Amino acid sequence: MPDSRVNGGASPELHDLLNALQSMRVGDFSVRMPGNQVGLLGKIADTFNEIVAANERMAQQLERVGQVVGREGKTRQRVKFDLSHGAWGEMETSVNTLIDDLLWPTTEVTRAISAVAQGDLLQTVRLEVDGRPLQGEFLRSASIVNRPPISRRRSATSRKSPSPSPTATSRRRSRSTCAAKSCN
Repeated sequence: MPDSRVNGGASPELHDLLNALQSMRVGDFSVRMPGNQVGLLGKIADTFNEIVAANERMAQQLERVGQVVGREGKTRQRVKFDLSHGAWGEMETSVNTLIDDLLWPTTEVTRAISAVAQGDLLQTVRLEVDGRPLQGEFLRSASIVNRPPISRRRSATSRKSPSPSPTATSRRRSRSTCAAKSCN
């Protein structure tokens, strides 16, 4: 005779597991299986609890780094999932690399602007990171910073005396026009 639990009358433990999995699926990482089970069900419950706890830590770390880096400007903070195996470690590395890649243009633009503010008018933003060319908005921002007004670029390269004022230039033109017409 077939076991009635297999098709329709599943054990309470399987119902608990299904409920826990459904909670986790919708983002409730506080759900846990009872830790007092033994045998195969105990191992399943323990493994589930470890997986959901890892997801909970990851969510907390992402929230923390979003707050401290994104809102508080503490740009040296990174995520630490405490899971270095397989895809867990790869996800940690990916998130931290993303933070680094997003912050590099800001750091580089700040460096260039600081140099310009201290008088180095020829300072520019590098157009590549680790051998990779900047793209998209990063390239657009760097290009804007690297395009100083022509007058700043001229004054930085030539260091000549200031050009005559518009009034002095118009007086010279008036004199030469008068000389040609005999205005005296």
